[in-house]
Amino acid sequence: MNAKNRLIEKLLKAARRHKILTYPVLALVAVISILGYFFDWSTGAGKRVVAIIMVLVMLVSQSYFLTSSATEVLDTEEDVRTQQELQEQNTEKKQENNTNDPEEKTTELSTNQDSGANDVLSEENDDWNDSAETGLTTEAGSSEADSISVTEESPERVTADESIRFIFLASTNTGTTVEILAGYATRNADNATYTISSSSVSTANSGLAVYEENGYYSCSGWYTDAACTVKVPDDGFDKLTPNVNNNIVLYSARTLNKYRVTIDTKGGTFERVDGATQNGVYYDVDGEDGAGTFQIVNPTREGYEIKGATVKNGTARVETSGDSQTVIHVTLNGNNFEQTVTLEWEGEKYPVTYATSDKIDADTVTREVQFDGESGKDILELSENIGVEHKPGYTFTAWKINGKSYEPGNLIKNYVGLQSYLYNHQDDVLIPESTYAGIKLDTTKITYQFMEKGETYTVRGQYLDCDDAFDNAEYELVSIEADQTYTDASAFQNDYGIAIEAGGDGISVSTPGPKRVGSNIRVNVKITDLNADAKDRTDTIYSFTISVTKNNLILKSDGIEEKLTKVYDGTTACPGITAGLEIPTNIRGVYVVVESGVYEDANAGKQKKIILKLASSNKYVFKDDELPPELQGIDNTNTDNYFTLMSTPEVWGEITRRPVYIRTSADKEQVKTGEVNPNFEVTVRKDIGGADSNSGFINGDENRPITTYMDICASMSLSEEIGRDDYAQLEAGTPKIRYYVICRAKESSNYTFMWNTDNSDTGYFDVVMESPKENTNYEYVYTKEPVNGWYGSNTQIVPIGDYDQIRIKGSTSWQSGITLTDDDTELIFQLGNSTTGAFTAYETVKVKVDTEAPVFSSYEIIDRVTGTPGDLYFPSMGETVSFGNYFNRMVNFNIKFQDTRSTPEYLYYSLSDSAKDSGGSWTAIKFAGLNSNTGIATATIEIPAALVNRDFYIHFYAVDMAGNESGAMVLGRDGESGPNEWAIQDGGPVITDWVVKSGQYSEITVQNGSDEYYSNCVARLSAEDMVSGIYDIIWNVNGKEITEGPFRYTKTTQKDFELKINQKDFPKDDSVPGRFTVSAKVRNSAGVSSEVTEPFVFFVDDEAPIVSITSNYDVYQQEVKLEFNAYDELSGIKYINVKNQNGDVVPFKIERVAENDKGYKTSYCYVEISTKGEYIIEVSDNAGNIFTETIVLDKVSKEVPPCPEVTMESEVNADGWITDQDAKVVITNVTETLIDKTAVVTKYQMWKDGEDSSVITELSENEDSREVPLQDGVYKMRVWSESKTGILCREAEEDSHVYTFRVDTEIPDIVIESAQSKDNSNPQVVFQVKDSISGVDADSIKVFCNGTSVPVKSKPVAYENEKVTTYQCSFDADRIAEYTIQAGDIAGNEAEEEAFTKMSMHLMAVKEIFATSANVGARVYTGSADSITSAEISYHKVGDKDYQGVVEQKVSISGGMSVSAVLGDSSAGTQPLEPETSYIYRVTAKSSLGQSLVTYGYFKTLSEDDKTEAKVTGRVYYNAPDQIPENGLVTVGLFSGAECVAAQQAQVGIDFEFDNVPDGTYNLKADDGLRTRSVGVVVQDGKNVDVTLTMSSLSTNVMIDPDVEERWGEDVWKNVSVDGLDAIFEEAGLYGNYNADDRKWIDRGGNVTFVMHISMKEATPGEWAFINNKMVGAWLNLTIKKVWIDSKGNEIRKFSIHNLEKPITVTIPLGDLADETGLDVIRIHDNQAKSVYVKMDGSNCIIESNQFSTYAVLYDSREEPSTENPSTENPSTENPSTQTPPDKDPSTESPSTRNPSTTQTNTDNTGGGSDGDGTNSGGGSTDGSSVVSLRSSGSAKTGDEAPVAVMGTLMLLALGGFFVLRRKVK
Repeated sequence: MNAKNRLIEKLLKAARRHKILTYPVLALVAVISILGYFFDWSTGAGKRVVAIIMVLVMLVSQSYFLTSSATEVLDTEEDVRTQQELQEQNTEKKQENNTNDPEEKTTELSTNQDSGANDVLSEENDDWNDSAETGLTTEAGSSEADSISVTEESPERVTADESIRFIFLASTNTGTTVEILAGYATRNADNATYTISSSSVSTANSGLAVYEENGYYSCSGWYTDAACTVKVPDDGFDKLTPNVNNNIVLYSARTLNKYRVTIDTKGGTFERVDGATQNGVYYDVDGEDGAGTFQIVNPTREGYEIKGATVKNGTARVETSGDSQTVIHVTLNGNNFEQTVTLEWEGEKYPVTYATSDKIDADTVTREVQFDGESGKDILELSENIGVEHKPGYTFTAWKINGKSYEPGNLIKNYVGLQSYLYNHQDDVLIPESTYAGIKLDTTKITYQFMEKGETYTVRGQYLDCDDAFDNAEYELVSIEADQTYTDASAFQNDYGIAIEAGGDGISVSTPGPKRVGSNIRVNVKITDLNADAKDRTDTIYSFTISVTKNNLILKSDGIEEKLTKVYDGTTACPGITAGLEIPTNIRGVYVVVESGVYEDANAGKQKKIILKLASSNKYVFKDDELPPELQGIDNTNTDNYFTLMSTPEVWGEITRRPVYIRTSADKEQVKTGEVNPNFEVTVRKDIGGADSNSGFINGDENRPITTYMDICASMSLSEEIGRDDYAQLEAGTPKIRYYVICRAKESSNYTFMWNTDNSDTGYFDVVMESPKENTNYEYVYTKEPVNGWYGSNTQIVPIGDYDQIRIKGSTSWQSGITLTDDDTELIFQLGNSTTGAFTAYETVKVKVDTEAPVFSSYEIIDRVTGTPGDLYFPSMGETVSFGNYFNRMVNFNIKFQDTRSTPEYLYYSLSDSAKDSGGSWTAIKFAGLNSNTGIATATIEIPAALVNRDFYIHFYAVDMAGNESGAMVLGRDGESGPNEWAIQDGGPVITDWVVKSGQYSEITVQNGSDEYYSNCVARLSAEDMVSGIYDIIWNVNGKEITEGPFRYTKTTQKDFELKINQKDFPKDDSVPGRFTVSAKVRNSAGVSSEVTEPFVFFVDDEAPIVSITSNYDVYQQEVKLEFNAYDELSGIKYINVKNQNGDVVPFKIERVAENDKGYKTSYCYVEISTKGEYIIEVSDNAGNIFTETIVLDKVSKEVPPCPEVTMESEVNADGWITDQDAKVVITNVTETLIDKTAVVTKYQMWKDGEDSSVITELSENEDSREVPLQDGVYKMRVWSESKTGILCREAEEDSHVYTFRVDTEIPDIVIESAQSKDNSNPQVVFQVKDSISGVDADSIKVFCNGTSVPVKSKPVAYENEKVTTYQCSFDADRIAEYTIQAGDIAGNEAEEEAFTKMSMHLMAVKEIFATSANVGARVYTGSADSITSAEISYHKVGDKDYQGVVEQKVSISGGMSVSAVLGDSSAGTQPLEPETSYIYRVTAKSSLGQSLVTYGYFKTLSEDDKTEAKVTGRVYYNAPDQIPENGLVTVGLFSGAECVAAQQAQVGIDFEFDNVPDGTYNLKADDGLRTRSVGVVVQDGKNVDVTLTMSSLSTNVMIDPDVEERWGEDVWKNVSVDGLDAIFEEAGLYGNYNADDRKWIDRGGNVTFVMHISMKEATPGEWAFINNKMVGAWLNLTIKKVWIDSKGNEIRKFSIHNLEKPITVTIPLGDLADETGLDVIRIHDNQAKSVYVKMDGSNCIIESNQFSTYAVLYDSREEPSTENPSTENPSTENPSTQTPPDKDPSTESPSTRNPSTTQTNTDNTGGGSDGDGTNSGGGSTDGSSVVSLRSSGSAKTGDEAPVAVMGTLMLLALGGFFVLRRKVK
């Protein structure tokens, strides 16, 4: 029994660790246990044999049930999710039960003790939960939570104490601990210690193996403390005591043995690694001491130079030895055994050499580029940048090297193979490759006219699509094709008269006149371009044509000698043209015969065209004797071959006007000039002429107004038709002129008018012109009578009598009068009448006019004694000042006026004491001394003696000879700019006071003659002058005269005479201090002086004492010693004081140094001051001069300044980090102390944490504050203030103003490094998250796909200052969708989301399918990769296995690459394909991130036979014109299943056609690269089919599993066609298949495609169960997917569609099955089978359904029904892991390797597709998967399902075993 129990124990352990074995183990445990008990029981009682056998049968059958149901797959993915949810709910309930059970509560661990254990206990450990859920133990029998009992055969049972837990902890790579085993300890008898069973210890020891990491670590022993210092002895596990939390926590010590190193070469290699042992892709480095070293020797990488290496935990340095050996020395440290060393490279610079031509000796140009460089210097240069020589006729296309050509303009690294070749063959040269343009003729057609000399043409060659000059060629005339082929140009010239000659400049064509008419004469020439290379020269024949057209025969009537003329008679008849008239043409001998002729109209005219009617027969007459030689013998019956009658010959004649006789008259005999003409009258004379005499009106024209045919006018002569209307001849003196009334025929009139020349029939009238006469028809009008014949102002000449207007000659405007001006001396005018228009002759009159008054010119002052003009300036006659003019002698005034017209006559003046009032008394003086040239005259004013010593003003005005007065004026010094007063004065000023004052305020009167010293002395002189005022003062100071003045005072009014010197200080001679003697005298403005004053004698000391400060007090200091000296030489020092700003005397020390008779004269003083303020030094001498100086002591202080405030404007997060981009610290500037305002300087230092403090920065005094920007990192700042006197703020003295700032404004970087995958497997995306400042937040690293979180693996790979700066992360991209990577740093910055999209591939529609070739290809989109590194196409026939490679054409497209090849074309390196053969082609691609894709396509070549079968025609339209491709082309393919049987490129809107289409079902697809449209087509009985496909952002497509034929071996099944998918877009929204989200996606530029997937499938056993006595023709899986496609063609998301509102039609060609009986189609869904409606159309089975799942085509069996259960056949025994993914090569896929059990029963989502998760489904998926479960989701299987034979066998075996055992017992 012990063996049985040990076996059960091991089985239960295995079940705990591997949930998949849970139910099988339980079944085996049950069998083993019951068999054991019954064995014991049966050996004791033989009569129980029957019972044993029955029990055995039951046990076997139930075991069969348990083991089979434990491995059966779930039906649907939904069932899997349901089972998982139930399992999770069960776990939660058990956990809740454990929590609610008071006996099983776990006491919370203390936060201070055993923190590691506390952490572990707070986590959810899978192993622990498994153990807790099952309730199984290894030593004790069982728990109450389970129904299975396991016992230990032992005499004693020990119960575990469930209040004391034990926990075994192991260390991990990251330094944390992890729980490896937990349970409950057994309480010992002492109730104080506990025992952990040996099996638990053994299990824990076994669990340590996984943490030894295969020998990289060593784990030994268990310790009771986390530091692993207190070890538990091997026999000490039975005496353990719990901690304060009632837990027993044991720790395992782990030490590092070696490092496992990954060397990331970044594409490079190395020679070897020293100091390490290679272990697969890793290198093991000894690390027993916590450090390891090794060397990477000679790392190399093509095009790169090693720059170093990086390692997270350790260092690396590069060393190059003398033998050119490069070694990277790597030192590792830390406890993490996984280490990665990343090599760092730098691309090398290398030369690229270009040739400027393809010549051998061509010049070269070298450019330096960098390997893998991405700058503008690293591109393949354009030809113009190299200076490639241009060759005429060639266009540069590419650079050629090593047999390959490369188009320029892209980075060199992007060209496949080019960079490596250039780097390794630096001596090789890129040769320019050019394409020859080809030749055409510049002229294609030349046209000549028969018998006309033509232009000479030179036909030359020119280049196609090239502007180069074609000037170096040879021309050869090959042949001329006319009515016969000419090879001899001279023979052609003889026959046709056209010369054609080949020369070096081209083909010359000329003719003097072609001899024959003809068109399209073809001239064939050969052209050899001497500029072209030999390979580009061809024997192509070039042609142009020559046409000779008919001649245009223009007939003229010059040959008619008779003049054709008639008088107007109102008809078009032409009497001169008679029938049979022959009219010669411009060609001699050719005549035209006329039948009749008429004028073109009946009106009169000199050149009238006569319209001829040619003879209807015998139109031409040819006279051989007159014809030119070249036309003689011409065929008269076929002349149209040579001439074209361009128009009827033109003949001209004349119709003269018809005369009419008239008489004229006027109703007046006389009018004045300008008046309206008289009324005229015209009378027709009927007594002369008539209709018979070719005169007079005809046809009733006389009844119309006469003015219809004529104009009536006046003329001076009967011989003139019209006279002059302006009557200008009367100006010459003619008193009158006679005018005759005459008539003039209108230009359009058919009549001319005549009258008798003896004037008896002519009317007339006379025109008379008058002259102006004064007082008769004009007069003078004025306001003042003329004086001396002078007219004054406002004088006019006005018309009177018969005239009311007047105008000056030369003027065009009339006026009512003419106003005379000063400029008028002679006037010429005429008069007019504004009513009648009459006007007179011009009259000339002479006048004298003066309208202007005399103008003041100037004045002068005359000395009355001498009679000469005097000087206005002192001292000769007087002085002029601002207020007047003064003289000291008698003077006269000469006043001058100017008048250039009538001259000045009288001056009127008045002498007044007022400037404003003349006094009313005026004296007249006649002007004399007229200057006739200038018009200036003079009048003299004499001043009477009574005005001496009085002020007066001179008022005056002038009158001229015409009586014009000037305005009254007051004479001023500058003439008329006055007024100024005038005076004549003979007395001087009067002195009223004379004194000398002293003192600061002149408070002391100086004693004349005293010996005392005085200061600030002022001599004051008072004087007055009431007429002209004081002019100046003459001082006498110590014998020296000093003149002060003149004084220019302004006198504003007449009585303002107080302008006199009352007090005046005398000037002092400062150079002579001491004794002064002063006197003075005064002069007035008239130049008269006063008496000299009495002299004043006194002593003067005006200089204050001298004080010099010797100490420098203008510096910052805490105390000032102010030192100064005082000195006074003259009067001596009287006293010294020092005061503060409050006036208080400050104590100071003074020392007398020297004295004089007046007191001490010099001294030395000092004072000590420590308080800021103003201090006054005051020193006085004995003369009263006081020296004061204010000293401002503003730089002395002992006050302590305040400290600056430091504020942070940016927010600091909870972790202490600042993430604000504009993070800054604001320092408030302290500029002065609070009390004494001493200047203070604010200072700060900032340094990076861990570095020395930086320099000190000071704030300027004009700053209120300073914003200090913070850089990323951890920085410290010290801020303080210091006064200018050197006193620091208190905080600074204590050194406490140090701040720490943590700033991280940079977001982490997310870099996608790779996305490796093999073929179509899901790529593993590897990316790094980097943040060098605060470090990467591991919890923030997340990946989402369509809003769903994706599992991410991450590990730290780089550290700095104990923070992780780089995480290496990865996730599996298992969906076709965009992945979003998110990350953040410790500071809280979130990185910009990095998007990842897998590389995708879309097969292009097969096009240009022929019997031996087909054009295939695919579009490969890079997704998130930078580029497509490789793309290849290969193919083989269906049935073959080896693929054949081709030469692909690769073209860059938006977002990726287009790769294509023409299979069967030699240019693709392939042999011609076989006609009417099916082919498989494969497209493989790899991205720069490492992702690989493989896609397969199918097509069938056409037959070479010309079959006459049906046509499939149609056209493609677009709903939105902006979606039409630029080239307007769409690929249209005809598919038989997955196989393309015909394809072509169709123009949008233009019909396409597929010929010879055999009967069958097809899918017709239109594809433009972004959108598809698919429609089913059935061709039956050879009838044509026409289809219209409409393209839009809503697309449909049909995808048929390409391996249908391979799996079933029949062509028929793959030809399933589908129709009606477009109805999805018209759904009302019942199922939401086409919804608002789809429309939004389309609005964003995307496309929505509904794809019907049709695949063959193998049935599951559950599906076979529905097949009752029927044969299965095929299993079909029908699914619909909705696909979102972006603008680049990438598939973004996929959605499964389960139901449609409207059914679609699926046509299945049954082939031979159509002949079977009992045909039926069933749909299996949700474990139910249902027949569907089937319509048969010939051999086609048509299904209409709106639901999609598994369909089976059934028919009646021709044999007896089989009892064999399909589920027991091979499909059920196959291994699901051998199922070939659908993206593998279809040709190698074997149907026998598919396991039906891996296909889900729920056929709504067959193939593993999911709703909305982006995965594909069906045969075409590259991401398909199968879902299996450990538990059955179906109903329980009973023993009845077990095969009877198996059960019987088991019973027999059990019975035999019983007897054997029975014997052994006996």
